[in-house]
Amino acid sequence: MRSSTDHRDHLSKFRSVAVNDDFAHVDSLIDDSTPNNSRKQQPTSFREPTNKMYAADPNYGISEKPWLPGLQTPYLIYNANLVDPRAGKIVEKMSLHLARGKVQKVAPTAEDEFMSDGREVIKVDAKDYYVCPGLIDCHVHLMAVHGAATLEGAFSFPHEMAMLRTAGTLRGILSNGFTTVRDTGGATIAHAQATEEFLIPGPRVFQCGRMLSQTGGHGDDTEVWNDTSCCKANGIAASALGRLCDGVPDCLRAARDNMRKGAQHLKNMGGTLVTAHCYTADGVRHAIAGGVRGIEHGNMIDRETAQLMAENGVFLTPTLALHTFVTMPPYDKFETPEGLRKNAIVGDAGNRAICYAEAAGVTVCFGTDTTGPTLIMQTYEFVVRSRLLPSPVVLRQATINGAKQVGMEGKLGEPVDGAFADLLFLKKNPLENVPSLDEVKDNLMLVMKDGRVVKSQVKGLHPERDSQTGTQNTSPAPRPKPKVWVYAQKRGSEDWADVYHFPDVELFPPDFDVLNHHAMTQSLWSRTVVSQKFVSDDGGVSLSGTLLLVRLSKEEQEAINGKATELNAPN
Repeated sequence: MRSSTDHRDHLSKFRSVAVNDDFAHVDSLIDDSTPNNSRKQQPTSFREPTNKMYAADPNYGISEKPWLPGLQTPYLIYNANLVDPRAGKIVEKMSLHLARGKVQKVAPTAEDEFMSDGREVIKVDAKDYYVCPGLIDCHVHLMAVHGAATLEGAFSFPHEMAMLRTAGTLRGILSNGFTTVRDTGGATIAHAQATEEFLIPGPRVFQCGRMLSQTGGHGDDTEVWNDTSCCKANGIAASALGRLCDGVPDCLRAARDNMRKGAQHLKNMGGTLVTAHCYTADGVRHAIAGGVRGIEHGNMIDRETAQLMAENGVFLTPTLALHTFVTMPPYDKFETPEGLRKNAIVGDAGNRAICYAEAAGVTVCFGTDTTGPTLIMQTYEFVVRSRLLPSPVVLRQATINGAKQVGMEGKLGEPVDGAFADLLFLKKNPLENVPSLDEVKDNLMLVMKDGRVVKSQVKGLHPERDSQTGTQNTSPAPRPKPKVWVYAQKRGSEDWADVYHFPDVELFPPDFDVLNHHAMTQSLWSRTVVSQKFVSDDGGVSLSGTLLLVRLSKEEQEAINGKATELNAPN
């Protein structure tokens, strides 16, 4: 058995190791019963408290946020081909002075302006680029995240897990050139603050909290066999994306709770609050009568409803691309055959609706319905809209109009004095070729948010912090190949045969009436015509399928073309 003295010696050695490693102060570790000569033999550092591990500045504020970036490095961008989406034109040889996160001055480049003057300013010659304001996506769902094989699964992760996974989605959206997003169900004030403070690299977030839906409505993701009581989340059933509320008392309580949590707008999926997720013309008219400010999707609106929206100053945010790429693998797994059939109807109607709205003078915004799994298709919306509308009109939807909807006109979406310094460097002119915004890897050379470089392929310009791009590969993933829908149809007593339908919709060709004058009947003068389209599949086999053609009235086409002409007109 070890003696008490041996025990103290052993303890002293143990404590000596601990104190030598600066884990604590010596006075709290040395036993009073230790002989005096033992103390005399101990190093001086044993007897003197140390703060080497935590050398804190006594003036350090414990409430400070250490991740906040310092002052933005001032930039002078000169010789820029400046994209003006409001006027719809390129202004050559322009300079932008950026400081404190804002555009301090926009002016023609002077010869002596970019000469060295000794100031700590980074000067960038942008003569090879089109400098465009950052893009605004007015319809995303950040809380529908990667990691699930189905769309329902993406919406159904536990709230805490979904919150963390949104970091990847936010980084990807910023990398696509969208410096501002409007989340229409799921995101919270935490997302808005984290991206504003650069804790998470991502776009500026305008959020509404959880979307509101009635039990059994579009926002109710409860499985049909789930018998769990709806009485949760303080009496309001909730998921990462939405919450259920039935009747006036529930809706009032849910809306007030979302506002308490910092919602900047409210989205009522099937109701009448600030913005409504709505498809049919009847639903849109009912929502307008209730005083909503915006309509999400609105695929089934007619000309009369579009006119009503314009008269009441109601925004429309269509989401068109989703109806096309949901037919392509792997996204075709998101829908059942019946769902794909309905998608064809809704998708075709949506392409007509956006034309009706533009012709009526509705403020149409750019939305993609982007989630984590569909992130790589976000910019494909530019391709789809370009088939129906002129490039200047589409770019205006993704900049000026989006800024109006979030209440930031003059601060976002255009390169003017006092605006946030959100800028893109592009190889191609988006006013002539808006589908080029879908060429993220080859066309988008630089992204600035709040005057800070967050993504760059420009020589000599790098993100201010490595965390702004992280280790994620920002190269776009391979796109799914477009395909035709194949249906089996039985004709009389014949065997079942495949029938093909193309998911896209196109406008009538300009010479359609001339080429078909010999076959003009009343049906050919309808708003839509089902035509045939011939393509070859991957194996070289010729396929013939149906394609929907949309006819705009002369007045509607002139109204849309007039907008493009007006945007392109010189001052």
